Parts: sequence; C-alpha cells; structure tokens
Amino acid sequence: MASTEAFEQHFLKLRKDLKQAMLAKDNVTKNSVRNMISDIKNMQIELRAKNLIEDEFAIAALYKKLIKQRNESIADFTKNKRADLVEKESQDIAIINKYLESLPVASEEAIEAKAKELLVSVVNIESLKINDIFKQVDINKAAEDIKASPNQIKGSLVKVFKQIVGN
Repeated sequence: MASTEAFEQHFLKLRKDLKQAMLAKDNVTKNSVRNMISDIKNMQIELRAKNLIEDEFAIAALYKKLIKQRNESIADFTKNKRADLVEKESQDIAIINKYLESLPVASEEAIEAKAKELLVSVVNIESLKINDIFKQVDINKAAEDIKASPNQIKGSLVKVFKQIVGN
C-alpha cells in the first residue's frame, strides 16, 4: 500500500533533523531520532506485510507506544535508583512528544469530545449495546472530520459509552 503525504513529510523531517543533530553533535537528539526512524521502518515492514496503509495515525500510535515504554522504563529505573537513566528516558519522551505534537492528528481530548458528541446524537443509549451504536454512527466520517483514525474513534466511543452507561 502507499503512504500518505503527511507520513512522507514527517519521515523526511525526521531524516533532516537527524542530519542537523549529527552536525550539531547533539547525541541525545541524534540517538532518539535514529531510534524513531528505525521504529518507523519496522512499522512500515509490518504494515506492508498486512497490506495496510502507512499514515500519520500509524506514526502517532507508534509514538504513543514508545512514550508508554519510556514511562515504564522510568518507573523501573526510579525503583532501582538510576537517576542517570531516568534523565535519558525523560529526554527521549520530550523529543518523541515534540514529534507527536507536530503530526496532523487529533488529540485524545478532541477524539473523546467527538465520541461524546456522537453518543449524544444516539437516541435511547441506555437500552443499546455498543455494536448497535457502531451501526448508527458514521465512524469514518467522524474520523475524517477531526483527523483521527477510525480505530481511535471506536476506542473512544467504547470508553465514553462505558462511562455513560456504567458497564
């Protein structure tokens, strides 16, 4: 499958930033960006094997996964009193967050707000199951409206539905 324009532009920006970090001898940024490029290339291989599209939503999901991994590492390093490694992981998180925020995708808050808006439009929500709601709501249009992936919208719908119904 092909890549989206936003995916390609983001990947080119990473490569350009890697070159700048190398010229500036900024090892922290250089290593973080190198790792991100490597992770994106691995993700591309997986997506192509599954015949899925390479888009900015896949990169955003990857970055969120990387941040979660770094936070887990920070917890372990803090427990083992390794302040040097905690600092390194914190710097990595800051760099990954910078790139995550630069992606043209909706924030978690915007996605959740859209999910609430969609659920409010559904009549008799308490008597329905989540699958019934999926049938009544145009998830693809909602995802397109706020620049989110349909999977993010579905996940947020489930989360908000459980909050409203209390299951």
